[in-house]
Amino acid sequence: MSAHRQHAARALRRRGLSRHSAASTQTQLATHSISRSSLDELALGSEGDEFRLWLPQPDEPIVLTSFADAVSFALEMADLPVEREVMVLLDHRRRMTALLIDPPPPLGVVIGRADIPGLDVPFSHTLSIVVTDHVENAPPDERHRAGYHSLRRIHMTQGLTLLDIVLTDGDAVQSLAFACDPDPIWLEPFEDEPFEDEPFETYDDRP
Repeated sequence: MSAHRQHAARALRRRGLSRHSAASTQTQLATHSISRSSLDELALGSEGDEFRLWLPQPDEPIVLTSFADAVSFALEMADLPVEREVMVLLDHRRRMTALLIDPPPPLGVVIGRADIPGLDVPFSHTLSIVVTDHVENAPPDERHRAGYHSLRRIHMTQGLTLLDIVLTDGDAVQSLAFACDPDPIWLEPFEDEPFEDEPFETYDDRP
């Protein structure tokens, strides 16, 4: 297991996203009531569609700067109690700001305009990790291609960047960005530069 994957695993399990974690209290989106656990995990639901929202601690960031980081994280997600999908929200430095675990498909499409209690974190990028029974060693079918291109276009209309849709079965991954996009964003230069403190302005009235 890579050092990045070990770090992600430790962070997630400390936040209660292991298979043995207790279920959070269910709430309803319609009532806008939130039961926040000590692990910063929310269980939300609307019209029978329940999902979980996990908010990472800012003092222990998980950063997905490269495709290798995304692969390690996708494999880690496959080991956790995820039924269908994990939608990762990231800021412009690709620091994870929230995880939506098994969100309803319509929510993933309009995530940039969704009004979700507790989801007031900044994000400009998304990464979709889809858990499947088996990743084929073959090009994606037309359904996956159409879904990737449609979601990427819809994200653009919301001012968001779709990094990738990664399919994983826990042992292998398939990147739809690499498979469907002639110029995937992973190939663009990216440097995670730390923020610099704003310089203090000085004033000198001397002639």
